Amino acid sequence: MSLIIDNVSNKINIEKDKYIVINIPFNIINRYITNKKPNIENVNTFTIIWDNIKTKEIECKVGTVINWILMKNNLYLMYSKLFLKKCIFDKHLFLSDKNSDIFTIFKEPGTYIFTSSNIKNCNEKNIIFYVK
Repeated sequence: MSLIIDNVSNKINIEKDKYIVINIPFNIINRYITNKKPNIENVNTFTIIWDNIKTKEIECKVGTVINWILMKNNLYLMYSKLFLKKCIFDKHLFLSDKNSDIFTIFKEPGTYIFTSSNIKNCNEKNIIFYVK
C-alpha cells in the first residue's frame, strides 16, 4: 500500500481482491464498467481517500487511473462548475456508494468534476481533474 499524504497519493495499490473499473469518456453518460484489472503502465495514477479530501484541482493525462477509497460518502460526477455551485446531482452520473473501493480511468481530454451528495455544500468537497 502506498503512503498517502494529504489524502491524495500519486501511487496506487493495484493488488485487490475484486475490481470495479469505471471508464469515463468526455461524454460522461457513456461511461462503461468492467471488472478487469486496470493497466497502470505509462499513465498517471492516484489513490484518493475521498472522505478526508478538501477541494483540489489536479492536472493529468488521458488514461489516468484513480483508486477511490470511499468510506462515509458517495461519489458523483458533475456536468459543470455551474451544477457544482448549485449542488445539482444527476442520478445518471452516480459512480459509487459509500463503503466502496473503485477505480476510474479518464478516456478522453476534458474537465472532470467529482463530489458527493452526502455533504451539505459540495463546493467545500470536490476534486476537479483537468485531463490533457
